[in-house]
Amino acid sequence: MYRRFTRSFYSYSALILQHLIYPLCRLYFFRMKRWNLNICSELNNIKRPLLLAVAPHMSHSDVVIVPASLPRHLLPVRWLADKKIFTNRVKSIWLKLWGAIPIERTVEGQIQSDDIEWIIDFIQRGACVGVFPECCLVGGMFSTHHKTLVDAVMAENLSVCPVGLRGNVEEKAMKPMKKIKDRPQIIIGDLLSEPQELLDCWSML
Repeated sequence: MYRRFTRSFYSYSALILQHLIYPLCRLYFFRMKRWNLNICSELNNIKRPLLLAVAPHMSHSDVVIVPASLPRHLLPVRWLADKKIFTNRVKSIWLKLWGAIPIERTVEGQIQSDDIEWIIDFIQRGACVGVFPECCLVGGMFSTHHKTLVDAVMAENLSVCPVGLRGNVEEKAMKPMKKIKDRPQIIIGDLLSEPQELLDCWSML
């Protein structure tokens, strides 16, 4: 249903906008605000196609901060977002320009099986796709519903990289943080070797 967003003008707008804002975000968040960025050693060698499994989803700022945390060659990140958040016209336009793709979810937050098929096809064509848990439904943490997508992606021998967020980045963005432990942290881990690692190692951040 939403495949047109993978082959449209929004692919180019996401590429341009994310590259334009990249140096500004890096300067502001990681130099001026001195946020903590913990990256696995192999990340610079990781190439697309790639699925980013990001949790917990804490604020709208996450869709900007995560791409700014990655090596630039992985941009743009195309975000999978519940179609319910596209109801506001202005917000919808911004999200689409930034690279978000509306998808259907079940009541529990699970992605529909027919959507999983085209998402895998999109990744296989060289995309870097990011997915958050549905925070309002499952508390912002990964659950077995989100592992379903990871299972399917890894079954196709595609790479899945976990990204953990700590600290409320939206509330703290404009506040001075004197102690390192008070600063938001972005943790980018090694590629998952099996789907269960998503729940065993990354669901308690």
